[in-house]
Amino acid sequence: MKKYFLFDKLIQSDKTSSFATAAQTLVELLKIDAIPFKDAKADIGSEMLGLDKMKFYERNAYNLSLASMEQRDILCFENSSFTSLWMTKEALLNDDDLKNIIAQRLSKNNIILNLTPNIVTLEAVLQEEIGFKQLE
Repeated sequence: MKKYFLFDKLIQSDKTSSFATAAQTLVELLKIDAIPFKDAKADIGSEMLGLDKMKFYERNAYNLSLASMEQRDILCFENSSFTSLWMTKEALLNDDDLKNIIAQRLSKNNIILNLTPNIVTLEAVLQEEIGFKQLE
């Protein structure tokens, strides 16, 4: 089974704490190797893309790079986090100028940009790795 960071750093965590607790409980019950993503920056939501594009990309690129250092993929139980991380990864993979800018920003904090981690939803892991028979 793959190794994951359970992405639970949500900007409005006070509104999603019971959802995060339920996701963590399910992960533990099904013995999915998903540990809390302790040093991740909080998901600021894709609406931030319109307000401060560089901040949006930098925060998400930081999380992708951090996961890469630990050789873990990122498991999102909440769709906004999945969307934000996926949008960042796609943008940086397809725009070398943007990728270079973000890499420079991260290097100031001794982080090397790395976009290798997969970003997956809890639903996908349940379906693809656990399977419906075990869930029954």
